[in-house]
Amino acid sequence: MPSDPQGAILNVDDTEASRHYKSGILRQAGFVVHEVRNGVEALEFLAQSPPALMLLDVLLPGMDGFEVCRRVKADPRTEHVPVLHITAACLTDADWARGLEVGAETYLMEPVAPEVLIGTVRRVLHRRRVEDGLLRAQTRILTSLQSSEARYRALFLHAPYGIYTATLDGRVLTANRALTQILGYASVEAITAVNASAFYADPSARQPTVARWLAQGRVEAGEVLWQRQNGDPLTARLTGRVVAGTPPGEPTLEVFVEDVTEQRRLEAENRQTQKMDAVGRLATGIAHDFNNLLTAMLGYTDLMLEQIDPDKPIHEDLLQVHKAATSAAALTQQLLAFARKQTLRMQVIDLNTIVKASEHLIRRVIGEHVRVVVSLADGTLAVNADAVQLEQVLVNLVVNAR
Repeated sequence: MPSDPQGAILNVDDTEASRHYKSGILRQAGFVVHEVRNGVEALEFLAQSPPALMLLDVLLPGMDGFEVCRRVKADPRTEHVPVLHITAACLTDADWARGLEVGAETYLMEPVAPEVLIGTVRRVLHRRRVEDGLLRAQTRILTSLQSSEARYRALFLHAPYGIYTATLDGRVLTANRALTQILGYASVEAITAVNASAFYADPSARQPTVARWLAQGRVEAGEVLWQRQNGDPLTARLTGRVVAGTPPGEPTLEVFVEDVTEQRRLEAENRQTQKMDAVGRLATGIAHDFNNLLTAMLGYTDLMLEQIDPDKPIHEDLLQVHKAATSAAALTQQLLAFARKQTLRMQVIDLNTIVKASEHLIRRVIGEHVRVVVSLADGTLAVNADAVQLEQVLVNLVVNAR
């Protein structure tokens, strides 16, 4: 009955004839067999080199087979070694139960037929190989799961987006470091200690949002107004899903958080820039048209001044109209320069000169029921500015004051 070697077998029997008989049968079947005479020698052998299987006689001097088996199964180094009890005396049900209780695989009664011994040994070894294979597979699966869990945890903790899970009533179960940075909390523990409604600028806004998520079966992509721990507002974009909770029937929310506050601020600035650009283009068109009208006004005013005697009061009025139209024309040029982002006419001027030049126009604009008092600075008060703009500032201040 040839067979491939399947690991060493330890044959423990104090009766030499019986021991040699069983060893001979197993060796002819292709097994490697080691022999010892008692339980002490068996335990010493096992401590050095655990076999694939142990044939253990029950009735041994000093330490019986039950005790040997108990010690083998109690030792983590040898607990995997299958024990095959073999006996010619301990044949009662109580003996069998005791053997199974201390960890024996099965029982054989002596004298045992060669084919029964070989078949039993092969069956026990085959079962052990299957169990070992399942154990290795289980170990690989467990190792893979642990590795996967470690990768997931690393991804969860170090993700660039905030992640948290929470119950429907807002109890925060888990959170990652990115969320602590977004919300300004000192630690993950500080976040899990508060209710998720504290994230919202208006805590009462959370429940309607959660109800909508439950109805849709997912955390829809949307933006909400949140607040940091110090109360600063932030705009958060939320995505995620509704997952089955523990115990079943209590779903939890798995939410991904992206801080889009800065992005929305830049978008608002961009929209404002576009508005200003449109206003600039509009102002350019208006300034062109207005400048054409002022050109006609200045031309007709020049013609009237040439025809009217300077001694007449209306001549002075026309001079003021001409001066105002000239200032308006200069203002349109400045408006065009601003709209085109051209350099304005910056020069060193005396503020006293600007005030005195604007005084007559201001008195006319302000009306006769308001008294205007002009207080000039002592000496020169020089600034680097645009004269037309400063005149416009003075006129605007006076009109607003009125």
